[in-house]
Amino acid sequence: AASMLEVINYIEHYGLTRDKLPNGTYEPVNPTHSWNSPHRVSNSLLLKLQRHSDHHTYSMRPYHLLRNFKESPQLPTGYPGMYILSFFPPVFFWIMNPLVNAHSKNKERLLKNPDLPFSKSEELIKAETSAYRKMLLFNTLSLVAGGALVNKIVSSV
Repeated sequence: AASMLEVINYIEHYGLTRDKLPNGTYEPVNPTHSWNSPHRVSNSLLLKLQRHSDHHTYSMRPYHLLRNFKESPQLPTGYPGMYILSFFPPVFFWIMNPLVNAHSKNKERLLKNPDLPFSKSEELIKAETSAYRKMLLFNTLSLVAGGALVNKIVSSV
C-alpha cells in the first residue's frame, strides 16, 4: 500500500513546481501545482482523488466534493492508466515531459499577463492532444502484448 501511495504521489506532482518568491518563501499552493484527471470511471472508483488540485488548494474540502479546475494540468488518462504507465519510465517521460514543458510555459505566459483570463496556449493544446494520442497507442500496444502473453500461457498449458 505504501509503494502504491508513493507512485500515485509521484504521478500527481510530476514535473510541477512552485516558484520561489523574492522574500525566500514559495508561492502559495494553487490549482496549477498538481495534476488532475477528470476521467469519470476512475474518479468514481477513487472518490474523486484525481481532483487533486482542489484537495491541495482547499485541504478541508471532503473528497466527494472535490472539483476540477480548468487551469489545473490534466493527465492524459485516469490514475489506473497512469499507475501502469509509471512502470515504463521511458514511455512515461515520452508522454509526460512535453506536457510538463507546455504547462510551465503556459503558466509563465499567464504570469506575465495577469490581466488575461485563463486560457491554454496553442502549444499546450498540441501537447495535450499529443499526450492523449500517445496514451492511446500505449494502451493499444499493452492490450496486444497482454493478449499475446495470455495466448502463449494458455497454449502452453
